[in-house]
Amino acid sequence: MSTDVAISEANTDAQRAEVQELFSRTIRGIAPNAIPAVKDDHLYAPLVLHHHDIETGQLAGAALTCRSQVAVGMTMMRRPEYAPVMHRHSELDLMAVAPAFRGRGIGSALVRAIGPAEGAGCTNLVRQRHPRS
Repeated sequence: MSTDVAISEANTDAQRAEVQELFSRTIRGIAPNAIPAVKDDHLYAPLVLHHHDIETGQLAGAALTCRSQVAVGMTMMRRPEYAPVMHRHSELDLMAVAPAFRGRGIGSALVRAIGPAEGAGCTNLVRQRHPRS
């Protein structure tokens, strides 16, 4: 089965907690609340994608995109002049593949899945690099 088919959105706090656990195991120094809670989606507009291994059911990889920190700040300050462009900027903030599942194309599949999931309105996607553990 293709890795693309096994990718879905983590839309519940329980699913996001599982993603947070994966990130905590694979990314040094990650904040314990790096994955936004569902109640904060209006601020961060996150897209949390996750891939579970078909055979074992284990979480094999995940990716998080969300609004830039500037966009979140403007949302919190209720700056209406930024509203028309807020949905057009997103950052690939975090991505990890569990060591046992690396080399299978899961990371590449997650990146491919981001574009269609973000939608046609997102024109700027910034990618950052965090060290592996």
